[in-house]
Amino acid sequence: MGGEQNIPSYLTNSPLALYSKYVTFTLPSRMNKMDCLDSSVKVSLKDSNVILLEELNTTSTFNYASFLQSLNYVLLFQSTGNWIGEVENCALRKLTLRHYLLVEELCKLFFASSLNLKEIIYDKPHPLPHVQELSYIPLRYLEGAEQSLSNLNSFQIFDLIPNEILFTFSQISHHLLEIKIETTGDNDDALASLISVQRNLRKLIIYSEDNLPRLSKALKSISLSSLNHVEIYWEFCIPFDIFCNCSDTLELFSVQQFAGIISRNIFNHFSYTRFTKLHTLKIVTPKLYLDQISILIRNTQGSLKYIHLDYEKIYGTEFSLELINTIANSCPKLNTLEIFIPDDSISCIVNLLSCCTQLQKISFFTGDSHDDLDENFLYTVDISDVLSKIGKILPTSLHTFHMSHNWITTVNSLSEFLLDCEKNLSKRDGKKLDFRVGKELTAEHIDVIEEFGKRGVLDLTNTTSLGRNLQFYRQQIEWKRNVIVNR
Repeated sequence: MGGEQNIPSYLTNSPLALYSKYVTFTLPSRMNKMDCLDSSVKVSLKDSNVILLEELNTTSTFNYASFLQSLNYVLLFQSTGNWIGEVENCALRKLTLRHYLLVEELCKLFFASSLNLKEIIYDKPHPLPHVQELSYIPLRYLEGAEQSLSNLNSFQIFDLIPNEILFTFSQISHHLLEIKIETTGDNDDALASLISVQRNLRKLIIYSEDNLPRLSKALKSISLSSLNHVEIYWEFCIPFDIFCNCSDTLELFSVQQFAGIISRNIFNHFSYTRFTKLHTLKIVTPKLYLDQISILIRNTQGSLKYIHLDYEKIYGTEFSLELINTIANSCPKLNTLEIFIPDDSISCIVNLLSCCTQLQKISFFTGDSHDDLDENFLYTVDISDVLSKIGKILPTSLHTFHMSHNWITTVNSLSEFLLDCEKNLSKRDGKKLDFRVGKELTAEHIDVIEEFGKRGVLDLTNTTSLGRNLQFYRQQIEWKRNVIVNR
């Protein structure tokens, strides 16, 4: 938490250890951490004739000032709003004013009591109707706030914050390590002002419904030599080539766009940059140029450990084989792969599993092989030939193997796969496999699955997809039988 050096060791150990030599009964849970109470509280307890153990008087008291590191404006409004709405029976106008004054006093108290503020989460809770009438409290002008805000490390910003408040933060908060933004794009100027004064930004998370040209310009104007974490959601709102200057530091890159058109320019310069420290790559988009992603993966020079590629359509289907083979040959450290594999690339799975020997989890997504939703729902691909080969070369560290929902397999192929898994069980240190099979399961499929569950090959507990749905599969099969009989 950052203030650990001020926390007594007995906070992280068993809280009853101090009392065990004095008492033999079980203390109420509220007494377990009496030794953490503030000194003034201990004095009040003694004045009230509460007998405290001598150790409680001599051990160091929990340092609340160092512990108060995060001001969650949202939760503060939410908790006080629920409370004041219950205890105050007055008109909405008066309730709104009282709530504002209460939160303002609590913020003042927070700044007066905190010596080590690290984070602010700034927004209002939308479920409270009267809160919508409140103005945001301009935190900077509260007593003691400016010093705390000047040392702020993390700032989470939501769209409804007025621009003038963001501008005040840009005047004093120059040492932010982490910024999280949710915006419709209306406060592009104010966000750009905040970004432009940062000196050591390491983590940037943006949720935006529109392009942010001024923020993009601000990012280009500052040094991003410390930036190692980038997440962009809703819309590809800034050019990715901005981050080409982070080639020596970028470790996580996650972008998600669920609608819209992607052009080759989005990844053009980015994919040719050598991100040799990149360990996490996550891309979710309706359209994707696979040749660019293959180049990007090769340029990481084997650093990737996590890959998530989810897309609906591809530009250049001839590059799908190249992508899977690139992952197989360029990612020796890969431990998690979550990816959509087109039908023409399914055969590459054997080589993929042979090369990526450190894989712990692999999930194959279901893509839109057909534009018609009804047809896509019924669409299946038989992977029996591939599955029968996989069991022999399954990585020994693999604990999760989820097939696409559109894939089907014969009972014999499934049995052969699981028999090979059983033979390698000792190499896997007896670890059971969380396995998800595809569509069109028959009673024979279920019998095989349950048998290998009993034999310790498959994990069929309720924490796994297969374990949770086995009973459903049985019921579905029985229902189909009844329909046929009653015809």
